[in-house]
Amino acid sequence: MTENNSRYGAVGHGSTDAGGVRKRRGWPGLLAAWVAAVLVLGGCDLSPDSGEAGSPSPRAVAETARPSVTITDAYIEEDRPVVEFTIEGLDHPPPEEVEFTVARLVNKDDYKTWQSYHPTLPTGPRTGNYVRLQAGQVRGDHGNAQFVALGGGAYRYTFPVDVTETPVVYSSGGGADDDITESDWEDASGISLRRFVVLLRPGDGWAAAYDAMDVGTGAGAAKRSVATASCNNCHETLAAHGGNRIGVETCSNCHNQYSFSSHTGAPTAVDLAYLGHEIHSGGGLANQEQFLRERWTAVSFPRDIKSCGSCHDADVAGTANHAYERPTIEACGSCHDDVNFETGAGHSGGARANTQCAECHTVGSGTGGKGADVAHADPARDFAIENDLKYVIDSADLDGDTLTVVWRVESGGTDVVHGEEDWAFSTTLRVGWYDTDFSHSDPGSSRPGHPVEVSGVHAAAGTTESGGVYTTTVDLAGKGFSGGLNLVVSLGGNVANGDHSALVASNAFEYIGDPRRELVSVATCTNCHEERRGVFSKHGGNRHNDVRQCILCHNNNSTDWVRRSADGRAQPPVGSLDVEAPTNFMVMAHKIHSARDGYALPGFGAGAWSSWGDLRYPAGIANCTQCHIGDSYYPPAHNDAPRGTTVDSRAAVGIDARAVDSHWKTTAAMSACSSCHDSAQALAHMKRNGGGSGNGWNQPTIDASAYESCASCHGPGREADVKRVHDIE
Repeated sequence: MTENNSRYGAVGHGSTDAGGVRKRRGWPGLLAAWVAAVLVLGGCDLSPDSGEAGSPSPRAVAETARPSVTITDAYIEEDRPVVEFTIEGLDHPPPEEVEFTVARLVNKDDYKTWQSYHPTLPTGPRTGNYVRLQAGQVRGDHGNAQFVALGGGAYRYTFPVDVTETPVVYSSGGGADDDITESDWEDASGISLRRFVVLLRPGDGWAAAYDAMDVGTGAGAAKRSVATASCNNCHETLAAHGGNRIGVETCSNCHNQYSFSSHTGAPTAVDLAYLGHEIHSGGGLANQEQFLRERWTAVSFPRDIKSCGSCHDADVAGTANHAYERPTIEACGSCHDDVNFETGAGHSGGARANTQCAECHTVGSGTGGKGADVAHADPARDFAIENDLKYVIDSADLDGDTLTVVWRVESGGTDVVHGEEDWAFSTTLRVGWYDTDFSHSDPGSSRPGHPVEVSGVHAAAGTTESGGVYTTTVDLAGKGFSGGLNLVVSLGGNVANGDHSALVASNAFEYIGDPRRELVSVATCTNCHEERRGVFSKHGGNRHNDVRQCILCHNNNSTDWVRRSADGRAQPPVGSLDVEAPTNFMVMAHKIHSARDGYALPGFGAGAWSSWGDLRYPAGIANCTQCHIGDSYYPPAHNDAPRGTTVDSRAAVGIDARAVDSHWKTTAAMSACSSCHDSAQALAHMKRNGGGSGNGWNQPTIDASAYESCASCHGPGREADVKRVHDIE
């Protein structure tokens, strides 16, 4: 290798730290997990490769190559970008399946952005007289000794560009009015930082993989607003364009302020900041005429869109807190799209340029304005976190049918009392029981599978208070409870004080007997779901931050019968179940996240329905560990005697819906797996191996039957191990 041309300053064979020591920069190689789209139901009576159409066999999946790429060096040599890299897990990759991008960091109108060395002018629909400038990548033709195998899995690639020249699309202007010009290409002498990306496109059964390296002066302080790891909290493996582009470095090398479309009559930059905000807003912003807006109106972002830290996570290695520290019109305006910063319309500060944003919108209140960290804050949530606001159950004791619960609400380490010092509780106590699974169904409730519930428990009959400690007694006689079962007591609800009306207090749980097994946790839910900072909540925010509370009501005996049959209820959406649907949390979670058409549940208002056929789940639905704790996704063991999921409470034929042993059910493993694998072939396979559903399959029948034999083939280490056929890491 020769030394770099001096005009590039500190750009060398890799970047250097402050002391001039050569130092590897950029992201480590990221192996994208190729997720099996469909579980191969290769059970006892099916061959390993006879699963549903289009599914790879378990054996083929196990033997699939898993390549990774690592950039070992990147530099400028004789005015051409050069990248050296290694590939593991794949011998002699086809050149057409290896892609390269290189971009440079520039300042466009006081906005730091990447500018690709491979701009193109693709054809396509547009309005107005503007070119459709987009960044591109290099792949396919790697002739002229550009792609060289160095041996031992190492390669060198020389980009077919001269970094001292202006790309022709800038010098030619594209032949339309108001196009980009040569002045939009910054002088090469002012460029000190470049980003190289090597991307392996998915070949025959192997996964995409990429690596990126920032090279040049200040490479450690490159523009890094979002980390791929933050995206993958929800997306598992951030991928686009058919799964062939992964990683934010790949995205931003093309999606920057020098890539735009002109569908709207004027060029709209499709940089990553714009795309990220637009897509995740799900059409909820003010200006519905923006480019791409109508494409993403079905997106349901499961977090508060004002929570910048969901994506701009300053704690993730390699990212800066740009969302708060470096406000720009391009980034902020993609959400605040009812503001015209050029004219000042809709902006209290009047017309402003990027250089002026930080004058007001600094971290903290700023001068005359607010930083995003303040404007987007949730003071009530901050108060609850800072004071560790929580419900506490000191004890729960059962004496015959009498349950006594001693509890309190604690803020800042001190017990608080409803009605004193402006404190107010909205508290519900719930009681359920179980052996392997829940068997409660309060006859005092109209809903099947409902626990015993005491609303407003702080003021309910049977509750006393002394010094901030509450004692509540609950009579379980006549509630269907019998001895020998385990009990769980749940306490939770919103709390208010003089300053905040909707404080989130952590729930409290207490078991009497053996704790029930946990398959999922709120920590896995909040990887994606955060309706408020750190809070997973439903039902208007009244149920939050503990999946056990969800399962206490949404259990194996519960259905939507009562709400579905309510007076004035509109007909269910076309294609949905017309009698009732299971509301078992297991079934709900699988069906909702897999966007199963025909699964619809009635809401709380007459005529209100929720269906999820167009939900865009951002991760691979086959990756059970997105939600499950450890290996809890395996089929339950025979001796656990799991209870079935109610599919028909039989209230429609005059049987009490709360008589859970009369419910027609689906056996446990079949309930879980058929929530996604619902083809006729899959259902027939499950039934041949011990599963049952519907007519005649009540709980006594299930208890007396030979249990499902799913684990014989789909258990750990078996031929069709769930972990293997789902390609779970």
